[in-house]
Amino acid sequence: MPGTEWQSEVSILIAHPADAAIGAFGRDGQLIVPKIRLSEHVCLDEPAALIAAVCEQLGLKITELFPLGEIVDEQAATVTAAVACEVRTGVTDASGIVWIGADRLEMLSNEDRGPAREALSRLGGEALGPCRAPWFARGWFAGAERWLRAAAKEAGYEPTGPVEQFRTWSISSVLRVPTTRGMVYFKASADMPLFVNEAVVTRALSSMFPEFVPAPLAIDARRDWLALPDFGAEVRWDAPLDVIDIFRHFAQLQMASVKHVDRLLEAGCIDRRLDWLAREQKEWLTGPLARQLLSANEFSQLQSCSAWLPTLCADLASFGIPDALLHGDVHLGNAARNERGYVFFDWTDAAVSHPFLDMISIELEDDVSAAQAARAAYLAEWAAVYGPESVQSSWDLAVVLMAANHAISYLSLSSNIDSPGQDMADGGVRWLRRLLRGASELAARRGANEWKAWADPA
Repeated sequence: MPGTEWQSEVSILIAHPADAAIGAFGRDGQLIVPKIRLSEHVCLDEPAALIAAVCEQLGLKITELFPLGEIVDEQAATVTAAVACEVRTGVTDASGIVWIGADRLEMLSNEDRGPAREALSRLGGEALGPCRAPWFARGWFAGAERWLRAAAKEAGYEPTGPVEQFRTWSISSVLRVPTTRGMVYFKASADMPLFVNEAVVTRALSSMFPEFVPAPLAIDARRDWLALPDFGAEVRWDAPLDVIDIFRHFAQLQMASVKHVDRLLEAGCIDRRLDWLAREQKEWLTGPLARQLLSANEFSQLQSCSAWLPTLCADLASFGIPDALLHGDVHLGNAARNERGYVFFDWTDAAVSHPFLDMISIELEDDVSAAQAARAAYLAEWAAVYGPESVQSSWDLAVVLMAANHAISYLSLSSNIDSPGQDMADGGVRWLRRLLRGASELAARRGANEWKAWADPA
């Protein structure tokens, strides 16, 4: 409700330094998992507030390992969550902690047993699973911390404070450390089927397009780690839409990339050109996950749409807009402003394909006038070279195909990430439904007999 102050309660499951055990504290003759209460909306992906509260309320310096559940009640303005944590400074029996393994769960309350059982299961299988995010395992943070401090120092950025856990979730982990020359950021990304080695690709992109992509201070190609200097203020989602300049700048980056397609692919960008989309979409759009996420009627429509998409891919290619660099997730939170203009970061989804498939943030913009202004700024750059008629016709088809392309990305994430929750599956559903709506509208506009079966599948 408007004006209601958020309240959060988070159960803190402290992992034993080596064993499959979690820490409990004695209180009133019972062992309990400690709970942290905050008068704010706690976000487990951005753990700074939680880490500070644990330090203040429990006297422990921790890093977050992995979430164990989260219930957000928007109406009541409450968050109830549980998270597994690792203590940075070492915990001994003298700390007042009783270590609970799977054989001692009955010592905990019914409320605490569920999260404890899940935490113990995950702690006991840290080495298992190809999609397990490495930063969800004990000991990872310490190694990343050492690497970041050494990399910053070698690049002439002397650390002046502790390494902070800035963001963590199934897809990536971001750390940062203050230095004599400003913040230095660290990022590690998940090993996913449609993800690139971001460290290697970012270094390559920064060498090809230094005015658009920040250069890493250091990378570890084997582990896909990179260290980046502070490259400007993040634009953020709530920025005013004079940020149409972002889309103009991004079009300029894409146009500059056209002549480097072979180099982009050699550098590790994923080949997701229109022939790839025409070929691969059937496996995803008519597969078991899409069937599970949609109603029977929607899935039937999706099968019809899938049969049509190769024709749309060929039609889009016929307008002659060349393949270019795709970011894969262009939005205001992945752009930063500095004295030279705008730079783009978070290249986990970097690919080569039709450039217009990247403009999801324009299509997702709720403000119609803002979306129109951003779209006009972006397309004007292309129209100046390829002509307004070809560009507008291409856009009309690309709106449908970008939905298919991004539905595939979300379905892949939902199928592969560790502890995906509902976010990725929900994203897949939204893009699948956008695809159905956009394809139906396109079929209705075309009005030819060959599209009527799609436009009116009943």
